[in-house]
Amino acid sequence: MKIKIITIHCIHNFGSVFQSYGLVKYLRNHGFDAEIIDYRPEYYKKGRNAIKRFLGIMLNYFSYYKQRKKYQTFINIYLPKGKLYKSLHELKSIQTDDTIFIAGGDQIWNTFHACGRDDAYKLTFVKDCKKIAYGTSMGRNTFTEEELNELSDKISDFFSIGLREQSTVTMLQPYLKIPVYHAADPVLLLDVCEYMQFIGEKRIIQEPYLVMYLAAKSDLLSKTVEYIAKKRGLKIVHVCGFKKKCKCDYFLKDIGPSELLNLIYYSEFTVSASFHATLFSIIFHKNFCTLLPEAGTNTRIEDLLAYFQLSNRIIRDEKDLLITDNQINYSVIENKKIQFVDRSQKELLKAIKG
Repeated sequence: MKIKIITIHCIHNFGSVFQSYGLVKYLRNHGFDAEIIDYRPEYYKKGRNAIKRFLGIMLNYFSYYKQRKKYQTFINIYLPKGKLYKSLHELKSIQTDDTIFIAGGDQIWNTFHACGRDDAYKLTFVKDCKKIAYGTSMGRNTFTEEELNELSDKISDFFSIGLREQSTVTMLQPYLKIPVYHAADPVLLLDVCEYMQFIGEKRIIQEPYLVMYLAAKSDLLSKTVEYIAKKRGLKIVHVCGFKKKCKCDYFLKDIGPSELLNLIYYSEFTVSASFHATLFSIIFHKNFCTLLPEAGTNTRIEDLLAYFQLSNRIIRDEKDLLITDNQINYSVIENKKIQFVDRSQKELLKAIKG
């Protein structure tokens, strides 16, 4: 059985490549002929601030291209894909015989981003084939009625819809006749051992450290990393972008996806504003805290932490730092994760075979 997945797989983002890998690898492990549709629309190149991005690349030319090469190598080796498509019009030429299509992954229905306004991710180019949404993120729970009506019209012919946020399940369900369910993020579909090939047995940083990834520069970020590092006797490893956002002992500009996974796995503590860095911290049973990103995208992190009863790990102001003194008890969380993943796997396989 052929399965084609449309997701955000080709941008140089840690979470994007690993959630893509998680879904396609899980399906291939179960004997399906699964591949990712190599869809790369032009707006991916522009970003949200093209001038700022261009200047950043020019000022950090060698670090940028070292990192770019690492991501491209990962994408080329671990994400099976076919022909390149650059527009919704080009996607209409895909052969659909005996094929199931899955729309899944990071924020593809979040209209705060360009991808959320792109009908390719709603599979409108597919006719007379089974369509499934799995682990699909709407990213926020502040959609207008007009937006929900427009989205539901375009996905009304889906066979099954599994959303990554419980809050968006409740929001979208009244607009559809088919059941909408809460689905585990695709990285959770794989056993932890499947990620060890990327992590390896050697630590990148030998000293005990905390890793800070993707948080915006602020007084709260500086106070957070300094408090945790001093309290626990840790070095600060800064990974995100080319501009230093807080005091650190190591500023790593050219880190690829496997290296970041290594840094999280061997860390004593993680501080991030990243959904997937937070999720991998939970998977690896790390102590962590989260600083929320911009308002248009933070529902997904709040929803994840609420589900695992870890909302107190969000640092909203200085008084919240005391929670970082406490170790996280993962025994109850792990049981809940196992049940959640088992339900999600069954729903996905039932949708494919049903």
